[in-house]
Amino acid sequence: MKFEKDRFLAGLKSINPDLKLLEGERKKTFRAWLQISGVPIELAQDLAESIPSEYVTFRPSGYIYEDHAIMESNEEYKKMMESGYLQVGHAPNGDQIVVDFKNDGRSGYILHDEFYESYEDENEPMDVEEMFIPLSESLDGMVESLIHDPDYPIDGYEAFEKQDANKTREANSD
Repeated sequence: MKFEKDRFLAGLKSINPDLKLLEGERKKTFRAWLQISGVPIELAQDLAESIPSEYVTFRPSGYIYEDHAIMESNEEYKKMMESGYLQVGHAPNGDQIVVDFKNDGRSGYILHDEFYESYEDENEPMDVEEMFIPLSESLDGMVESLIHDPDYPIDGYEAFEKQDANKTREANSD
């Protein structure tokens, strides 16, 4: 699974040069929780060593969560974790920023409206994968793009619109 923690940290530190990471028991607890939750060992280790000890805000009001928020959010919405997606933050509109840990480590958004609507209806089968909009091969790549590329989709809807526009252009060029 691809995740370059140094690249991830460099991106976060470009926003907050005084960024503090998890230490001691807090770091051990988070790593253990990730592993118990099914996150592959190597990714769990790398995340435990690079997730900040406080929220990191990116343009204009999106967040990369700290460890407690990651655990609480994923415990609250277990269907996401059960489907292999670890929520690590959210876009300004509330779309979840996730890592696909069961497949290949890609990162992207899960559309929050669809997710919550489907989540509330216990009789409705939930296909989280259908809601996932992959944008990057890894979390570090997504964070780097969110921070440094002003044209990078800021939420799932913008990403969906750009993907749809690209498909239309490709179809018209044939």
